[in-house]
Amino acid sequence: MWRPWGDGEKARFQRAAGVNIFGNALKIAVVGATGLAFGSVALLADAAHSVADLVASAVVFVWGGSRYDAADETHPHG
Repeated sequence: MWRPWGDGEKARFQRAAGVNIFGNALKIAVVGATGLAFGSVALLADAAHSVADLVASAVVFVWGGSRYDAADETHPHG
């Protein structure tokens, strides 16, 4: 079966991080829309707090995969 991100450990990591980003974005949309619809400041605050989670997930997605890079002359441990 073809997988757009491959089958290795790094690919599984990136897939999981991507799903995490999608989940956080979905939560922001649902909670934010519900907060707006019902005028709930608490839900809007939770949606705003979830933006920080989304940013953290994006950082993990972009730079976390470097853990799987091979060692080289300047980075002996990878």
